[in-house]
Amino acid sequence: MNLFGREIFREGVKTYFAEFSWKNTKLVDFVNHFDKAAIKHQHAIDFKKWSNTWLYCAGPNIIWHDVTEENGKITKFTVQQRVHEQGTGNQLRVQKYKCAFYDQDIKVTRVIDIVTQDDNETFDIAELVGEEAPFAYHINYQNKGYAKFKIDEKSTNAFETHLGKIEDPLSRK
Repeated sequence: MNLFGREIFREGVKTYFAEFSWKNTKLVDFVNHFDKAAIKHQHAIDFKKWSNTWLYCAGPNIIWHDVTEENGKITKFTVQQRVHEQGTGNQLRVQKYKCAFYDQDIKVTRVIDIVTQDDNETFDIAELVGEEAPFAYHINYQNKGYAKFKIDEKSTNAFETHLGKIEDPLSRK
């Protein structure tokens, strides 16, 4: 639901249960209804292809950010992802997760959505270039992504000394 949104989720569930209420079904029936909802709402991502990468492949990906800063500004923000060596048929997947920016008081100043790519291990988030560099970056903020997320050194150091200041209990974990 995080990637495709509530409207597509509602539509898929509604039409699926309308057709198959009190009947036996197969996974393909469920996927087809969500695919039709995604097409109806003109979602850019192919639901069938996306679901296959999640349902028929084992193991998470590894995701981290390489961030370059100069004079308090972000000069480059690169998302890196690799296939984890464990897991049958594991491959890169499209998913959406959040990255929060914290100030020195460990207050969230900005949250961005990042959508990974299934055909590219490395890509830049160009719109962040020139933005003020935060005190720390929280990769997978609110834990909506599924991967092994690696925290950068700057943020690790900030969290080691300021962890108790993070207000959200889930984020502290």
